[in-house]
Amino acid sequence: MHGGRPPPGALDLSSPSNPLGPPPRVDNIILEAVERGVHTRYPDYEYLGFREAVAGFYRIDLERVIPLNGAAEILPLAAAALRPRSIVVVEPNFGDHTILALSAGIPCHSVQLREAGDRFSLEPGAVCSLPRSVVEGSLIVLSNPNNPTGSAAARGDLRELAACATLRGALAVVVDESFADLSRVESVLGSVPEGVIVARSLTKTLALQGLRIGFAYTDDAALAARLDMARQPWNVNSIAALLVERLLGDMASEVKGHIARAIEAIEGLKPRLYSAVSALGAKPYSSQAPFILVRHRRRNPLFARCLLEAAGVYIRDASSFRHLTPYHSRISVAPGVERLERLQEAILDCLSGG
Repeated sequence: MHGGRPPPGALDLSSPSNPLGPPPRVDNIILEAVERGVHTRYPDYEYLGFREAVAGFYRIDLERVIPLNGAAEILPLAAAALRPRSIVVVEPNFGDHTILALSAGIPCHSVQLREAGDRFSLEPGAVCSLPRSVVEGSLIVLSNPNNPTGSAAARGDLRELAACATLRGALAVVVDESFADLSRVESVLGSVPEGVIVARSLTKTLALQGLRIGFAYTDDAALAARLDMARQPWNVNSIAALLVERLLGDMASEVKGHIARAIEAIEGLKPRLYSAVSALGAKPYSSQAPFILVRHRRRNPLFARCLLEAAGVYIRDASSFRHLTPYHSRISVAPGVERLERLQEAILDCLSGG
């Protein structure tokens, strides 16, 4: 269901994050925090330092920042705060949305991204044309850039979707921008449309997967207050909160440089990964994210298992994403020529296996 569980020694290309790893001095900050006994104390449940750091880094209003235990927390939080009659998911998408709906007994409706050639695209009309009985009282969920396709929606399309959703009685539109920091997509974070909740994953931006850090943001003060009231008091641990305060606060300039270098690395590696995959007879989809979706002629789980056994390369079998097939896989962008060659050789061997 998820990536990020590679066997020991495997090259993990299943769980996308900053390919350069954490910003410098992260280890020192953690060690310093432990020496000070930060982990022995509850965090400030209002997370004022956390909010100030995030607000300053992204130039947004600190009173509307909601700390999250990773961006994935936004769905159960929004469901608890808003109590939607249904959830509408633009898919393929992160699968936990559907699981949440099923576990909570909330009807879940799927709107499919349009596939044409080597790309997927969002069509606002596909959501707006749903019956009013479906949209009214619903929570609409999409990701930008999309996970797992890597496609990106234009800001104008997101505004059109949000406007028609609000007009038709949707409670909110959640735009999951988990990979936005590592791309050049048109984020709505700086000017959030009415009724929109933006979710960000600092886990991926800072390559701190084990610490689970993120935040949500909306320009609607009342909506932000409802989300914050539903939040568990200590949902971000003390060390993670301190890291955010230091990295996005005191070290903001250094971290912005680190993120900019990560984007350059991703953009430099992706064309080579496209070429390598295409030359082997597989189909890579155009992506604005730090990963690419690939269609291949050998089925999963056989294809993914072959890559692991033949070359120790661990990728994400994408067949669990709705509207994709056993012939789809997601491959993260990783630095180093030797890694690209290793992946290319493994794909060639595994495709030739039938």
